[in-house]
Amino acid sequence: MKMNAKTKFILTITLIASTLLAVSPVLRYGQRRFYSHTYERMTEMAYGGSKFDLVYLGSSRVHSGIDPSLVDQAVGTHSFNMGFDGATIYEFKLVLEAFLEHHPCPKLVVLNLDLGAFDLSRKLFDYIQYFQFLGNAHIKAALIDLELLPRYATWIPFLGFSFSDDFTRSNVLRGLMGKSEVMPGEKSAQGYLSPAADVTFQEHLPDIEDQPVDPQGPVILDTLIKRVKTEGKKIVLVFSPVYLHDGKALYRNSNTIMATMAQVAAQNDIPLVRYDQELLSREKSNFRNVSHLSYQGVQVFSKLLAHDVRGWLNVTGKP
Repeated sequence: MKMNAKTKFILTITLIASTLLAVSPVLRYGQRRFYSHTYERMTEMAYGGSKFDLVYLGSSRVHSGIDPSLVDQAVGTHSFNMGFDGATIYEFKLVLEAFLEHHPCPKLVVLNLDLGAFDLSRKLFDYIQYFQFLGNAHIKAALIDLELLPRYATWIPFLGFSFSDDFTRSNVLRGLMGKSEVMPGEKSAQGYLSPAADVTFQEHLPDIEDQPVDPQGPVILDTLIKRVKTEGKKIVLVFSPVYLHDGKALYRNSNTIMATMAQVAAQNDIPLVRYDQELLSREKSNFRNVSHLSYQGVQVFSKLLAHDVRGWLNVTGKP
């Protein structure tokens, strides 16, 4: 008995869907195994309910630049690192809102700003990492609003893998082979991923003269600050160390950007602490490139930050 074209089409679609549905758990396992660090920290951020005294917001300069355990040991706090590689102010705000969906607001939010924080040309640097966390209303709404996630992908979860890029798909296969994003010798804890201890300094300077600044950037920063203050909690803006071997600014408009950040801080009566003016910014051994700390630099900076955290939280005595 011959099948007509319609029947063949239905059977083909059913076979493809069944295959994807069967393979999806395997692919998801490989993804979570390779991205074990990312999955653990994002699960806490999006769904966890742990009570933290302190969280750190920012880009890769926070993610691999502040070791929460060193601060906690010195201050007696329980803190969490929510730095996201390539993030700008839009993503800082999204991460905070997603976090507050299931967590009480911490006593203190330390927001580390970058000279590129107001560049909104790419609002989410790595949006694919959010696909497994659509149960968080803020994440789901942001992806749909930015047209990064077709609505049908939320109805048919196993299609999420099809939206991964080639790099992510190859890492899923590496995960199935037992590989991980955390390299031997690197530390992964409390949202923090350490730089490798043996990385050599790479003096790569920015290839643009002016850092883009979107007018909405300072507005979003102001909104983020007020969100924390509405909860009756503290927020401090910081600018972590950058390597200043010759005293020159990274961009022609660096001073203008810093002035804008300082203005928003002043308007909200909160501090902007500039660690780029500390002596550790003069020591090349503290950096792996001009804007990211080395393993040694993280130790130095985290301990310096701990000293200031004690003051911001009015902590006295030993932890």
